[in-house]
Amino acid sequence: MKTLEDAIKERDEFLKEHPELQGLQDEIDEVLSKTPEKMRLDTIGMMMTGKASKLGKELFKLQRILEGK
Repeated sequence: MKTLEDAIKERDEFLKEHPELQGLQDEIDEVLSKTPEKMRLDTIGMMMTGKASKLGKELFKLQRILEGK
């Protein structure tokens, strides 16, 4: 079973390979620092849903552009 230390190390290695995602990680860390521990998973779920919604809206805009509308 992966420990918290293992997960953090893996995350940090991932961010070294993908530094463009550091801003998103900083946003996550900031929100979670203000979130009670038992609500962290729910909070991450809400953040993911929000980002997916934004991505969907941008894809819709792109589709309209590509269709010439």
